Amino acid sequence: RCMAFRYGRAWFSWLLANRWIGFRLDMLSFTVLVCVSLGAVATSSTIDPGLAGIALTYAIMLSGGFQYLVRQSAKAETMMTSVERMLHYTALPSEGAWNKADRDHGGGEEDKAT
Repeated sequence: RCMAFRYGRAWFSWLLANRWIGFRLDMLSFTVLVCVSLGAVATSSTIDPGLAGIALTYAIMLSGGFQYLVRQSAKAETMMTSVERMLHYTALPSEGAWNKADRDHGGGEEDKAT
């Protein structure tokens, strides 16, 4: 039960951090969208409406791009952690040769299967 509680707590912490970063990125994207929208309205007499539409489209797509960027950077970090772990394992000293005398530790009747 204790191990399941620890796992659940770690998963919930991960979920909260994921939601926190997602909300912050959405707010940043919303701020950019508002600025682009206000800029398009303020300069509506001087810029082409098609250009304003493209700017708004790219500002809307910014949120998805941010989410993808965070997901890919987390994946790359996870992959590099496994590389670091493998490099650490290759630097460990060797355990030595295995021989039959080490396996036969001289146990009595309690070690034999019935």
